[in-house]
Amino acid sequence: MKEIFSSVSNILKTNANIKDNFKYPIKQYIDPIEINESSSVGDQIKYYRQLRGIQQKDVAKLVDIDRYTMYQLENKEYKQLYDKKHLQDVISFLDIEDKIIWNDKYLEFIYKDKQEEIYEFRMKYGISRSDLGRMMNVYEDTIMKWETNKSTISRKSYDSFIKIRKVFNDSSQINDKTYNYYLFVNNNPFDKMEKYIKDEKISFKEFAKRMNRSENTLRNAKKINSISKGQYERFSELLSMKQQGIEFEDPYKKFINSKPDKFILKFLKQHNMSRAELSRQIKVGRCTVERWIRKEIVISRKNYEKLMAFINKKNSGTSA
Repeated sequence: MKEIFSSVSNILKTNANIKDNFKYPIKQYIDPIEINESSSVGDQIKYYRQLRGIQQKDVAKLVDIDRYTMYQLENKEYKQLYDKKHLQDVISFLDIEDKIIWNDKYLEFIYKDKQEEIYEFRMKYGISRSDLGRMMNVYEDTIMKWETNKSTISRKSYDSFIKIRKVFNDSSQINDKTYNYYLFVNNNPFDKMEKYIKDEKISFKEFAKRMNRSENTLRNAKKINSISKGQYERFSELLSMKQQGIEFEDPYKKFINSKPDKFILKFLKQHNMSRAELSRQIKVGRCTVERWIRKEIVISRKNYEKLMAFINKKNSGTSA
């Protein structure tokens, strides 16, 4: 390649007519960078530019973009590609459209004018721009601008759109429950939870108890800004109770304030089970159940949950 380049350069130097009609100026041979199937789109552009012995500034001049934009096209992982025409013009100038490996799905989405897929997705599932905007935490007008190519979607919003579309496409039936879940989780769910805590005048610890989750589980969910369907459904129950004016009742406190000793004795008799056997099944100290029945100690919330989980399985006929 280097020898061929030198020969062409010499011909151009000695023949002014050919040089004047040549597509772009040739400076000096540059060993192109190495690329493979996982190389970024920018590195691929750089490789094919260098392979032709063209400098960044010359490409920028010939396609009418500034040098810094050309630098960005080759070196930047875009959070948002504001002007796809720059990318299209450079790839067209280098004549490499059939050579580019689109391993960056976001850039491919923009380059190949796939934003119309947002509109097609909405039509398929009957989703309004307003609702999709709430799912993706953007304005309704933003959805409209994407669909009409008046602006380009950001990488973050693209990732959100692909995630939502996958869930809807993978579901055999999209019901109101699923639909409402995605409206909720993509519209600041933890702001709503914090408002609930404030309105109810309770601690986060108490909120976790009402959610039937550990504090760590909810804190981790908040940290990654992701809430499961089970958490959503439980929180929806709490909101529904609040809206109906139903005072929350803690089942653990209700159990403790009733007669837990008689409840446990009745269960043991019903299933012909010893106190030691129950202790073993729910993995507590050998004499713990005995001490609960004698009212020597109060059952903890954690052990209450273990006890009720076992009792529910036993009563439903599921072996422990």
